[in-house]
Amino acid sequence: MKNIFSVSIGLLCIVILTLFSGTFIDVNLQIQNAREYHSAVLQQIQSSNYNDYVISCCIDSAQELGYDIVIEESATYDDISDYFVSLSYPIRVLMFDQVIEGKIEGYAR
Repeated sequence: MKNIFSVSIGLLCIVILTLFSGTFIDVNLQIQNAREYHSAVLQQIQSSNYNDYVISCCIDSAQELGYDIVIEESATYDDISDYFVSLSYPIRVLMFDQVIEGKIEGYAR
């Protein structure tokens, strides 16, 4: 009887650790995807030489992915523009049924 109780407690701990580990991995993947998207947007803006059409396409694709993105011109020096890119993204923690807002900011130069 003592062994059954010990084994069941051990299995319960393993299940709880597995659930927490899965949640941690899922949250990290969501953050990594948002960072990669932000880097891709910066690269596209820089590669297109700050083309307005490319910027509007980036905004549309961000909305399709569920992200909120703000792209605004911050400064111009000698015909070289700097654009401020701010990406807000939801982090869904399914285990606790919560949504946390993350934010990444950067400059396209």
